[in-house]
Amino acid sequence: MEDKRTLGEYIAQRRRALGMTQRQFAEKLYVTDSAVSKWERGLSYPDITLLHDICRVLEVSEHPAYIVQQRDIGVAQPALPL
Repeated sequence: MEDKRTLGEYIAQRRRALGMTQRQFAEKLYVTDSAVSKWERGLSYPDITLLHDICRVLEVSEHPAYIVQQRDIGVAQPALPL
């Protein structure tokens, strides 16, 4: 559950930093705002097929080393530009 919560917190942090509501973020990904809410609360993971689009919308790199680094140092670090 910890990993889901950490990922969800990161998604929420980036979304808010970009000034998006859950609904606006969901619309960009063609998912429901309730799905985004579940991700952000750590109740579920986004589908793996959405990873590229999530990173694009959140303006972060999808490079695996960066993802590991973010997990190791915490989610409060600024994202790398695409």
